[in-house]
Amino acid sequence: MFEDIYVATSVADLIISSSEVIFLTGQRAMDYSTILQELNKASLFDLHRLQSAIYQELLNPIRIDQIKAQLKIGQPISYFDSQSNCLVDAVILKIQRTRCLVRNTKDQKSWNLPFYYLNLDNIDTDIQPAKNAVGIPKSSLKLGDKVGFNSMFKFLSLEK
Repeated sequence: MFEDIYVATSVADLIISSSEVIFLTGQRAMDYSTILQELNKASLFDLHRLQSAIYQELLNPIRIDQIKAQLKIGQPISYFDSQSNCLVDAVILKIQRTRCLVRNTKDQKSWNLPFYYLNLDNIDTDIQPAKNAVGIPKSSLKLGDKVGFNSMFKFLSLEK
């Protein structure tokens, strides 16, 4: 019945969709939009269980050491800011055991970030709305995006 069998070492290693297994570790090009569509089908308990497994992977000392080995003081990097939902350019100021101090190149503010915030591989973090989506999902909007809407009075465009 099954031609290929995949063995995952932890729950966070994979997300099972209707027709494929997507490995979260060892694969660089992740399709966040597809994963989010699958997660939208999950129950709250399923999401909680996955959150717990993912958090354990974020704290995995082997992964932390792999990231730490790539870092150098003065290195330009980008990190994902969940509040603005976009990447921020920064420079590494100090490397600690599981975190690093960085300076935002735009506003010169310093932040002490966990290594898992860092986007060392320049991964595209944009999430595209599903083709059948009504409206624009929050996950696909980021600070600075231009949006517009129709009202009964006129077309309005909001810009930052």
